[in-house]
Amino acid sequence: MRVLLLVLALVAIASAGHGHGHGHDDHDHGHGHGRRGQQFRFGGLMDAARGMLSARADAQEARIQKITNDIAALEKELGQAGEIPDLDTLSRRVEFLEGVGCMKKEFYCGNDRPECINQMLVCDGKPDCANGGDERADVCDKVPTVGSSWYGVIHWSACSFNAKETEARLVITGTDRSEHFTTNTRLTVTSILEGHVDGHKAWRSTNHEGTFFTGLRRIIIQPAGERRIGMTCLFDGLNWDKCICKILTEGGLQECGRAIFRKM
Repeated sequence: MRVLLLVLALVAIASAGHGHGHGHDDHDHGHGHGRRGQQFRFGGLMDAARGMLSARADAQEARIQKITNDIAALEKELGQAGEIPDLDTLSRRVEFLEGVGCMKKEFYCGNDRPECINQMLVCDGKPDCANGGDERADVCDKVPTVGSSWYGVIHWSACSFNAKETEARLVITGTDRSEHFTTNTRLTVTSILEGHVDGHKAWRSTNHEGTFFTGLRRIIIQPAGERRIGMTCLFDGLNWDKCICKILTEGGLQECGRAIFRKM
């Protein structure tokens, strides 16, 4: 655009100079010589402008070629990587990693415009999101099932536990979802943690009460047992066979460790 304005300005200047020369051509032969000088200078400026335009075009062509090559390389890489995730999947991954601007106890509706509602309104049988996202089947039908078992390794970071890592299992032993209040589901969960007795590997089981919060994609397992530890586990909304858990002391005052649990 700057080059185009420069060329137009040069044309205007040259035209003005050319008109001035015509007004004096019959009276002063020397002015005709001056006009030829102006035309020569204008021709030189036009050549320079054309050179600038040509250079700019060459640069643009080089950039386009680079972008084309990059796209081709990316397509090749994706083709070797397997199935390409759809846009909705990629969007949800970004939402999970970067957040969506909702408050802690709000549900993100998934609109192009950010829209958040109270998590207690999710899956209550009445759409509250403009796009009805709070009543979708892929949101409301993801309650953990009785008998499902999950395995993970806890990486301890605090709470004075001797082991750095502990194998653990979670088993959903019961669910209770009210017909009239379907937003949250009460759970009973058995945690089975690796331990040692007299130098031999043993397992310690503890029964917990818990809740699955549909709108938050989160399970909260209440502290129980001798150590009085509980967990809060978060699903990303895409892979419901994996959750990321924090191990917490009673009251959630201290984080003791973390684990990724996968459905067995």
